[in-house]
Amino acid sequence: MKKLLIVATLFYTLSTSAETRSMYDIKFSGDIEFSGFCKAVLNNDVNMLKRHIRAKVGVIAANEKRVLKRLVEQNGMQCNGKDLVAFSIQRQAPDVQAYLSQAD
Repeated sequence: MKKLLIVATLFYTLSTSAETRSMYDIKFSGDIEFSGFCKAVLNNDVNMLKRHIRAKVGVIAANEKRVLKRLVEQNGMQCNGKDLVAFSIQRQAPDVQAYLSQAD
């Protein structure tokens, strides 16, 4: 079976105007079709993560549970060179981290 390897590398640059733009400009490289997973971690938003998981049913795996499992397995989804769990720890996203840990 083909291994899932998705990389969405994030580059952060400080914004010049906090009033008109968010605190960070975030640029994605790699397969931006999967960038929503990284955005969910950045926002510590479990509902956003679940929406992206549902959207990938049939693309990555047959059901939501298997999609989640494939995303967090070794050589699965990566954000900024880290797997989703490690990235959620680094970005201090405890809600997303707790949800991702259910896949183990």
